[in-house]
Amino acid sequence: MRIPEIIELAQRNGAVKPEDIRGLTRDEIDRVGKANARGGPLPAAYEEFLLCAGGSFGTIGERFQMCYPDVLEIYSEACDYSKGTLGFLDESDVLFGQNIGVNWYWLRAGESDPPVVMCSEIQPTLRPVTIEPSFSRWLEIVVSVSGSR
Repeated sequence: MRIPEIIELAQRNGAVKPEDIRGLTRDEIDRVGKANARGGPLPAAYEEFLLCAGGSFGTIGERFQMCYPDVLEIYSEACDYSKGTLGFLDESDVLFGQNIGVNWYWLRAGESDPPVVMCSEIQPTLRPVTIEPSFSRWLEIVVSVSGSR
């Protein structure tokens, strides 16, 4: 599924109200890229999400702190943690969210719809784990699980 279809699914299944969805401007996306990807290009699927819902994605965005400006505010802490404790993330990997204060979500650099990698402070000796093969698939699963029952 493409990102706009996943955003529509979130509205249809009640995971996010239409009025709680707001995309980012190009300037805001540039700020995310400069802070997060060290000025390099953001993965296309992630940039598409930012355009569609990167300013607000209801409770999903809040739970994963994946919307602007939260994602900028957690970036330095995540980098310090990943470098100091793990050291397994590449400098070009892109942070896109955090939840429960201990799980960090990264996108591997170099692909348009990259794998989602999670690091957890609960198990600091574990290497980062790939939890989904692509960002769009991860988002689709989160939206599906978050929908009304």
